[in-house]
Amino acid sequence: MLARINKIPLSVIDRLKWDLGLPNDYAEIVVPQFPDYFKIPGDELELVCWSDELAVPVCDFEEDAVG
Repeated sequence: MLARINKIPLSVIDRLKWDLGLPNDYAEIVVPQFPDYFKIPGDELELVCWSDELAVPVCDFEEDAVG
């Protein structure tokens, strides 16, 4: 998780977009494809809907696979 609140500045995502595999125009292309999950109020990306089943750390997957 990058932030405790459900908003993160677009400038932070811009710095990480290559590492995250996002295209240059992610705000215009990717975000509108998922309106139930994201919106951009001003200069921040806001998580609209939180799903606990999507928020599972990789180490939890590894533990399930091993044990």
